[in-house]
Amino acid sequence: PPEVPWTFDPAVGATNRGVASMERYDYAGAVEAFAEALQRGGKSTEIRVNLAIATSNRASRGDLERAERLLDDVLRDESENVRALYFRGIIHQFGGRDELAISCFDRVLKLRPDDAYAWYFLARSKSHLGQPCRVELERAVQLNPALASAYYDLMRIATQAEQEDLAKAYR
Repeated sequence: PPEVPWTFDPAVGATNRGVASMERYDYAGAVEAFAEALQRGGKSTEIRVNLAIATSNRASRGDLERAERLLDDVLRDESENVRALYFRGIIHQFGGRDELAISCFDRVLKLRPDDAYAWYFLARSKSHLGQPCRVELERAVQLNPALASAYYDLMRIATQAEQEDLAKAYR
């Protein structure tokens, strides 16, 4: 038989299974696969971030807290890991900790200023705290004109300010 120029890495195989499971919304399978990848020697920060995302989406008892610990560990190792910061902000926002979410999204935007979703989620946290957020929403739709949720929020803000013409423009 011909010689194979590469060897199979079990950690890579487990990681690939985890990604495939996430694509199928099989978060339990993804958690199992990413955990296996780490056990088999996969040290990639991305595996740990993927494990945190899969864990939080699995939504079993204690999963959100486990995901938070995983992300905090990643951020201790790599304080500017954009994916970890972004998802940490999402979890903070979900948990009603909007001040902490704002801090995460601000850090994401320093590293990736053209991320429409980071602008949008920053605006959402500011809105939850009663802070102005029109500028952030406008930046989000400028970067991604298909971001319908941002248009809705802009319309809502304009309607509350009794700016009906502007509200109609955002519909």
